Amino acid sequence: IPHLRMINNLKGAKPNKIITDLRHLVKSSAEQFENKPLYWYKEGDSYVPYPYSRLWEEMNAFGTALAAHDLMGKNIAVMGDTHPRWICAYLATINGNGCIVPIDKELAMDSIIDFLELAEVEAVVYTGVMNDKIAACADRLPRVKAFIPIHAEGETVEDEKILPFAQMLEEGQRRDLLHRLRAGYAEDVRSALHIGHDRHQQGCHALTRQSDRCNQCGMPVDVL
Repeated sequence: IPHLRMINNLKGAKPNKIITDLRHLVKSSAEQFENKPLYWYKEGDSYVPYPYSRLWEEMNAFGTALAAHDLMGKNIAVMGDTHPRWICAYLATINGNGCIVPIDKELAMDSIIDFLELAEVEAVVYTGVMNDKIAACADRLPRVKAFIPIHAEGETVEDEKILPFAQMLEEGQRRDLLHRLRAGYAEDVRSALHIGHDRHQQGCHALTRQSDRCNQCGMPVDVL
């Protein structure tokens, strides 16, 4: 039974869609198909839909979290069963000018370690099938700054380098929200200053006109 099935939504696509890069591919697809399922993936005994909009949101959040942990633009490995968040990590890494390193889960651990060292990998994203294997060799990978399990509930060790995927998403979403709030506040301040400036200019013009009228009549003008 496959762990992931992709859904064909092209029947409803608009013609002549021009894609400029991978980020634009995900963004434009989310805008066009929104909550339609991009994938159906297996969790436990059932299949769960993964919509286009969720890939866009999680890709941005994960990319933000990578930047916060100084992993943006670095070499990041992905391994395990095919999973939407495996794909999310792939796209976030590439869109952040990093290099993705897919590793075959069937390789012997010595070979996996050799590949990770050779590729100078600094973070590893993996599904639950790799939890025990990664935990067993973590101390042999000093270059790796972060081990990112997609299924953190299956982790058998505790280490400060283990950053569950869900935790990374939460951190990225908080930072993205804070950035939007700051940007919105700055825009509100700019708008308020612009409106205040316009009103000040209007007041100056009105005062000038009043002064002109009063000067013509020979009346003094009090400026408050």
